[in-house]
Amino acid sequence: MKNFIKKLSIVLVGIALAFTVAACREEEDVITLAEGDWESQVFHNRVIGFIIEHGYGQEWEDVQADTPVVVQSLRTGDIDINSEMWTDNVASYQDDLEAGYYHEIATNFDDNFQGLWVPGYIQDEYEIYDVFDLIEHKDMFHSDEVEEGKGIIYGGPSGWAVTDFLNNKFDNEEDYGDLIDAFEFYPIESTATLNTTLVDAYNNNEAWVGYHWTPTWPHAEMDLRLLDDPFDYDFDEGTGNIPPTPVTVVVTDSFEERHPDIFDFLSNYETDADITSEALVIMDEHDDAMEAAKEWLRDNEDIWTPMVPEDVADRVRGALQ
Repeated sequence: MKNFIKKLSIVLVGIALAFTVAACREEEDVITLAEGDWESQVFHNRVIGFIIEHGYGQEWEDVQADTPVVVQSLRTGDIDINSEMWTDNVASYQDDLEAGYYHEIATNFDDNFQGLWVPGYIQDEYEIYDVFDLIEHKDMFHSDEVEEGKGIIYGGPSGWAVTDFLNNKFDNEEDYGDLIDAFEFYPIESTATLNTTLVDAYNNNEAWVGYHWTPTWPHAEMDLRLLDDPFDYDFDEGTGNIPPTPVTVVVTDSFEERHPDIFDFLSNYETDADITSEALVIMDEHDDAMEAAKEWLRDNEDIWTPMVPEDVADRVRGALQ
């Protein structure tokens, strides 16, 4: 019943989102950018939005939604751009591309890592290098949120394919039975809350193990270590570690026709995990994500100006003064 209610909520949110965005378009063609619950996409959206607004004179807005709603809205054209499509985390991605629902036009970055991480001080002191090394230290990772005698492994939100993958791992008694007996996988619906558990533990030099990914500001500011998994990667079995995922820029089917110049700009939009992580440190220092994006644009002309024509770059520079 809970799963049914969750799926029904996603459908209703998607319908409401479609009507809201469509109503805006009846008045003016405002470009919409999908915005998920993670900081790197917020940063990239502010950079893209600032360039779109001040370089091309085009209004834009972000639309906050969970990944399943974003994918459906891209299919229907109710969201224009996703600056961070984590391709391996969207099961329908290749089928959607082949069907022409939306189009991959650039790779934002592809040097990312995701999986189960521990702080460096935990790995160094207790020699925890892979997921099975956790077992003998389960008591150190105990939390009141799980049953007595078990450690907790924090996870990301439901609806993310990586959460399904980790659920598959913790359903795989044959390969991970001892780990399952020792730990409980505990997904958290908000990445902000997930980060809070990590930061609280790290600041107090306490044990923590859980899902995380790069690029994020915690990885730029903290010493975090990805745990090995000796098995080969298999999503359905939950074995191994997820390989680096191409994180692409996608646009809906009509976008090139409606905004060819901005389409060309987005086709050139490429960063990497280090660039993004360093930018997220700047964003963490600001209360306003747009102010962080403006600071990054001022300091990194060598990265973004090759993405746009010189007249567009001049207008963006002027707006940054």
